[in-house]
Amino acid sequence: MLKTALFVLSIINTACGLFLAGMYFFANADGGIPFVALATGVALMIQGGYTVLYAGGGLDAWREMARQLFVSGETASILAGGLAALQGLLYNLHPRNGDYELAPMTFGIFMVAQAVVGLLYASSQSSTKRAGATR
Repeated sequence: MLKTALFVLSIINTACGLFLAGMYFFANADGGIPFVALATGVALMIQGGYTVLYAGGGLDAWREMARQLFVSGETASILAGGLAALQGLLYNLHPRNGDYELAPMTFGIFMVAQAVVGLLYASSQSSTKRAGATR
């Protein structure tokens, strides 16, 4: 169940990242979309893609190193996504031009949700391996 939720959230994050990067490149004629949208999109694509590889078993050859990189990346994603959500919330309390910006907050929440589920998955995987080693 946890693995399925992780795959779904990873696919959603990858799609959101593609959306943000595409929006920056193709819908930015007037320069109104900031570079941080592209950076966030790339981060979402990397997070989603690596998570699919990790949970799908594509990185089993590098077991411990892949797990450590996964855990550190998901921890950083909690911080980055939490800050994006907080920034979006604070901005929306008093928007400068009267236009509420829900995308940064929403994508930050998606990033945090995937990171939390990813850390729970990594924790359950490591506890399962430890339980199997003691038998």
